[in-house]
Amino acid sequence: MAVTGHRAAELAEGFSESEPHDAMNTLRFQLEKIDGDDGTPFWDAELLADDLLVNDGWSLDWIDLARSAFLPGGYFPLTCSCGVPECARLHQPVQITHQGNLIDWHIIEPKPERHFRFDKAQYRSAILDFLREVQRIVPRPEPGEPFGFGHVCFWVTDLDWCVKTLETGIVDDMAGENSE
Repeated sequence: MAVTGHRAAELAEGFSESEPHDAMNTLRFQLEKIDGDDGTPFWDAELLADDLLVNDGWSLDWIDLARSAFLPGGYFPLTCSCGVPECARLHQPVQITHQGNLIDWHIIEPKPERHFRFDKAQYRSAILDFLREVQRIVPRPEPGEPFGFGHVCFWVTDLDWCVKTLETGIVDDMAGENSE
């Protein structure tokens, strides 16, 4: 799903298309309960930078969000609802860099190209608070069943790994290894 026209201009407003900007952004999430066509609720989340919707039409990968809080690199925090970024024509990972107490995002895809700069402590806190809210509010599935979260198949072990990682600052390779 592409962001075009007025929405693309709104998202790009105030952000350099080729250079990181000096202003600090604030990361936050908004958890949403949505009633499906059959009446079964599912959950989704919005990722906002300074109240601008970043994942407009894309799902979130909370494992990549948790890893990006500690390790720089190319990540797909925005993904397809099936969990495979390429399915949504996202081929360029978000380049996430760490420098001192800053975390910078350089988004090429989805368009428009954008840069965001976050305070590292606020970034980690926002992600942890969001994941704790998911733990507290979203019903936990039965063992062996995935979360019905934003159409993406996530497991309880993935959520627990993300929370543990953000609480301890220790990034291990257990995410995605479902023992349920």
